[in-house]
Amino acid sequence: MPNYTWKFIRFSSTEADMEDFIDIQKRRLKVKNQLERCQVCSPNGNQHKMRYVIYKCNSTSCSESASSLQGCNWFVKVLFCQETLKSNIFQSGVHLSTKSSPKTYGISLGMQRFNRERASAGEKPSRVMNEMLLHFRLESADPKELLPRVQTRVRNHRKHILNDNDFVNEMEDLIQKNRYSSGLGDNVAFAFGYAVSSIGEPKLGKGSDDSPLVVGFATKNANPPTQYANSYMTHHDAAFKLNTSGFPVIAVGKRIVFRHIYRIHYARDGVEKKQCTKEAIADWNKDRDLKEFGSYFLEQWLTGRFNLWQCVETPMGMAKKNNPIENFNGQFKQQYTQRRLLRLNTLFEKLLECCSLKSILSITFKTTTRASVETLRAYRKLSTQNSFCITLVPETMINVHSGRLYNVYQRYSRSTLSNKPSEAEEQSAVEHDFEAESQPPIGWFVHPNF
Repeated sequence: MPNYTWKFIRFSSTEADMEDFIDIQKRRLKVKNQLERCQVCSPNGNQHKMRYVIYKCNSTSCSESASSLQGCNWFVKVLFCQETLKSNIFQSGVHLSTKSSPKTYGISLGMQRFNRERASAGEKPSRVMNEMLLHFRLESADPKELLPRVQTRVRNHRKHILNDNDFVNEMEDLIQKNRYSSGLGDNVAFAFGYAVSSIGEPKLGKGSDDSPLVVGFATKNANPPTQYANSYMTHHDAAFKLNTSGFPVIAVGKRIVFRHIYRIHYARDGVEKKQCTKEAIADWNKDRDLKEFGSYFLEQWLTGRFNLWQCVETPMGMAKKNNPIENFNGQFKQQYTQRRLLRLNTLFEKLLECCSLKSILSITFKTTTRASVETLRAYRKLSTQNSFCITLVPETMINVHSGRLYNVYQRYSRSTLSNKPSEAEEQSAVEHDFEAESQPPIGWFVHPNF
């Protein structure tokens, strides 16, 4: 055991300054690395931990100058706080030789921190290596040696720090941290539906048919009371690829409105239809979130004259679904998983994040029509080209409930493309020709309220 004579070098250094100081030293070897009670943040150090590290000299220039009985007595001690990321640096002894060590192209502490930051952002190891070469301005590097080192550090950081693994015991720990309690906020996601042991702790299966692993996620705001489960419908939707090549993610949406819509649609006679409609309006008026929709349904669908209705033909190849539950899987892959097959525990955290955001980002039901951005953009484009012929329809020709009706006819000539058009230009030309050719011979009847 060497006798240390510690000399204070730096006080309360940042993580970057500490790593830069260690990196400029001669070749060294880590002889101690452990967690202890924090001594950097006195007197509050009892509440968290610090990293206690000791380096000793491992330079070839010092070893060549050392005798057979005595080696280099240079040591550096680093106390790194895990909470504030501040550090104190101490030194003991001096080097036997002032010559610098031969240059090595390993991964320094600054590069390791760079790898951790990029790994936390979800970047692949090859991209992390390329960005690291540019950021640290390395003059030469062998990718066959450097890439495996980056891959190892990125994989270890994801596996042990970011929980990017399939360990069931770690998922049970995540469930313990995200269990339901009465003190949770309305938009805080929690886990439910999992199996428990005899003492009430989560006990998950292995993911097989005999021992399934099932966990649900919800928030208080998005989850309706279970005692009223018979008063609404649920819609289940799962992606096929997730079912065949990974962990199936099933979206469950409550369908309070469609429960009554289906009953009205499948009514056997007019008497049953009237009774179903009366019950639907009464149930919707009891719910503060659906009260406005109930008034809209009564005025526009049942007693209205359909003056704000219009039939629209969707072009071939265009999406026709407007169901938020059907579109959920596409949004989840695009915004959260980013089209990557995630590990089990990473998927757990992403689903918690998704539930909280879906509960916060609520959409208010609108009872008035509004032109879409695409429609306004197309109108301005056709107007600048003088492609519109708008005439007022006489009142003797057609009975209009309120306001006036206009006849809109779009003049056009078939689109001409360049020799090498882009895919967007070709699609725009096809849509333009299809829209113009499918209009009636005398144009469209348009109400000004649209």
